[in-house]
Amino acid sequence: MDSLRVAQIMSPAPTCLDARCTIAGALELMAQTGFAVMPVVEAAPEADGARNVVGVVTRRGLLGHLRAHLARPGAEGSLGALLDTPAAWLAEPATQVGPDAPVRDAAARLVQEHTDALLVVDRRAGDAWGGPGGGELLGILTLRDVARAAAFAPRGLAPAPAEAPAGASRRPATGRLGSDTWVALESLESLGLG
Repeated sequence: MDSLRVAQIMSPAPTCLDARCTIAGALELMAQTGFAVMPVVEAAPEADGARNVVGVVTRRGLLGHLRAHLARPGAEGSLGALLDTPAAWLAEPATQVGPDAPVRDAAARLVQEHTDALLVVDRRAGDAWGGPGGGELLGILTLRDVARAAAFAPRGLAPAPAEAPAGASRRPATGRLGSDTWVALESLESLGLG
């Protein structure tokens, strides 16, 4: 279990939002891809083709902002303008982790820092990606990635099966996280997350 590294379970080459993408565009892309967290990037002025990480945008954050806006009296008339606002304005700072970090440590950071995702950055790759410390964006790690790796591995982490085993829904120690992720609760407990 302690030998499992972030690079082994992260979602590689994450779909990114351009910093000019609107809130409406971000929500549409999230709906199309099923991703709830996306890095926001902008072109780096000093490097051809390089992109700087501005932060991350979450579906929960975008929808929460829309809900708060709509709760104000008379806000309905300005909804179109709000949806045309660049999503980057709502980007949260991007918490980063290295690809060689232990999964146990990364999972603890996700929980302790109350963050939806960690950007997996290779700092040895130089400054191809901006953000704190620079480096190359390799992937993204979410608690869902950790749960998927922990599924049906009571004594450690292992890749999750494509489908839940027969009878899994009847087992009290197994729960469903999302539409395609089943979790053996004792696996999350082994990470200190249960």
